[in-house]
Amino acid sequence: MTTTDSFKAPTSSTSVTGDGNVTVGGYVTGGISVDVRKSGDTVQVFGTGSGYRDLIVRDEIDPGHLLWLKDRFAEPHEFTEIVKSLHDDKVVFLHGRPRSGRWTTGVWALRAVSGGETPTINVIEFDEDTQLDLRRVAQNARILLDLTKTDSEVLDKGESQLKSFLGTVTGAEAHLVVLLPEPPPPALQALYQGRTKQLIEPAAGHVLRAHLRKTAVPAKIADEPPIIEALASARPADAAWLADLIVREHHLAGEGAAIGTVAEKAVLAYGNWTAELITVFDKEEDRNRRSLLLTVALLSGCSTETQYWAERELLTIAGYPPPPGKLLEGRGFAGRLTELKGVSFTDDRARFDRFYYDRSVLRHVWHGYHERREELVDWVIALGLGQRPRLDDAARAGLVSRFLDLCASQDAAKFITKVAEKWAVSGKAVPARMAVDLVTAAALDDRSAPVVHRQLNEWARKPDLTAALVNLVLSVCQSKFGRKHTDKALTRLGNLALHNDRWVNDEVVTAVLALVRDNGALPQALTKLDEWLRSGKERQWAVSVRILCELLSADAGEFIGVHRQPLVRIWRAQLALGDDALVHEAIGSWLDLATGSDQQAFLLGVLGEAAATSDTPLAQIGAVRMAADRWLGFVPRYWEDHDRIDPRLAVHQALAEELLTRHPFTPQPIHDRDS
Repeated sequence: MTTTDSFKAPTSSTSVTGDGNVTVGGYVTGGISVDVRKSGDTVQVFGTGSGYRDLIVRDEIDPGHLLWLKDRFAEPHEFTEIVKSLHDDKVVFLHGRPRSGRWTTGVWALRAVSGGETPTINVIEFDEDTQLDLRRVAQNARILLDLTKTDSEVLDKGESQLKSFLGTVTGAEAHLVVLLPEPPPPALQALYQGRTKQLIEPAAGHVLRAHLRKTAVPAKIADEPPIIEALASARPADAAWLADLIVREHHLAGEGAAIGTVAEKAVLAYGNWTAELITVFDKEEDRNRRSLLLTVALLSGCSTETQYWAERELLTIAGYPPPPGKLLEGRGFAGRLTELKGVSFTDDRARFDRFYYDRSVLRHVWHGYHERREELVDWVIALGLGQRPRLDDAARAGLVSRFLDLCASQDAAKFITKVAEKWAVSGKAVPARMAVDLVTAAALDDRSAPVVHRQLNEWARKPDLTAALVNLVLSVCQSKFGRKHTDKALTRLGNLALHNDRWVNDEVVTAVLALVRDNGALPQALTKLDEWLRSGKERQWAVSVRILCELLSADAGEFIGVHRQPLVRIWRAQLALGDDALVHEAIGSWLDLATGSDQQAFLLGVLGEAAATSDTPLAQIGAVRMAADRWLGFVPRYWEDHDRIDPRLAVHQALAEELLTRHPFTPQPIHDRDS
């Protein structure tokens, strides 16, 4: 879905997907496409139950998104106690089973302690590169810290950071919900026992009804026998998913549809069509019929010619000859397709006409035929690389979407990065773009995100990473992943800055500037520059200086007011680097910006405040004066020593006056001898 700096109500062209899925080229990765229909003033969103997680913009949940959640939230047991604890103690540690609604409960608890206000909630998904001890917390902030997907080893290392972060949260009078993995780490549970709450999840039926509450589906559908049976062992997230399937089937069936039929079809899709697939696939002895079923599943909606060549590729990889057939004998490919149940044709494109059937076939084969998994992966790689079949845009998007869903749903995300790497290093432009689409979508899907985020970081950390993979990381960080997870994207770009080749540093600067320019990520970028300067390495320092100067040269007016203090902190960190050459270069670039700028007083004020408020103000003020003298090219004593009309001399003098106001022992500014 398209995200913007501020929430806008969905429109008739909006797509939303659930469970962390995203739309790629009109297809949906890991979930379903969503229709948005307007009826009067009512906007109905057809997506999965947890789809609001995809409405996060730049690691934040804004008020508009909370309003979306309000209509669907089903309170867990003892929710009032969770909110009271958060209100009184400012911090709550929450744990519960996966898919039990931990995330939703944490978000709504933060909303509940805000009284009548609808706050913006900051989301931090902790991983090995998260530095909680360096994070700054705004006054009265609302923060959700997600540890549920964090490796135990990384979590152990993060305990000290968490303790420091809690102190920062308390000092800012903020509220924090920490989501713990299940079972919760004993050390953390013992340390924060008084503030740890176990989530007692709501009944699945209650969740289902909550998600249907604002839809056109009759409430009585929840009492249909197939629905009751399906919910018997369902968790809250499962019930939300079933609700979305019901809404979709009801929408497709139209007004006056039999509720029982809608319920039956939704439950079949909910169960991945397992009973039918045992008959039509497992008990089918004709391997060519199986290969055909699998081909249509992976390339549903593609041209029959594409499917024809794709099936032959599959049989070749599996070690079987293609189906026999001569011009005047036997059945043609289209004839074989018509023998498959539930296949429809439109403009010579074949697809399954039952919802979720294509993905169910792929999951069924993956789950039931372990020994064939590598062959399926090799098939996907070959389809992306091969000349025959040549995939059009829709076919490529569908392939990416279904393969992602297959791997993510089967806890096999490692194959996503394997395929993406093969495509990226192929030397071909089209597979390289497919690699970017696949990794981007997987980085946004909750089910595969931890593995993919980790792999992106591992690639970015390699100082000799190949150019193809460098470009893959750069492209993903500037994609929807960068817009939604700006902090994570900036972290990976910062690691790329340590690459051996200078051109990579240039690309990192360009990528960060693009995130700021195109996605309004200025506050996150300033925070990250501060972090790199304080705890990074020399190449990250240099990149930070270049980015800062480029940002200001683009539009210094952006930094007036709210961004002044972040800039002061960045300059304070720069002055403390201990690298005189880099500091002098940075100050020179800063003074170049100030020369002729209508924001000259602001720029010089930031530099002066940073020097005067450092730990060693006299030394830093002296260092700034020395750098300014070198920038000017000499140490002026009288106006005659230099051309009076040189605007740099005016900047030099204005800086000296700024430093004098900051500290009385600063050398006096230069004045005309006759004045």
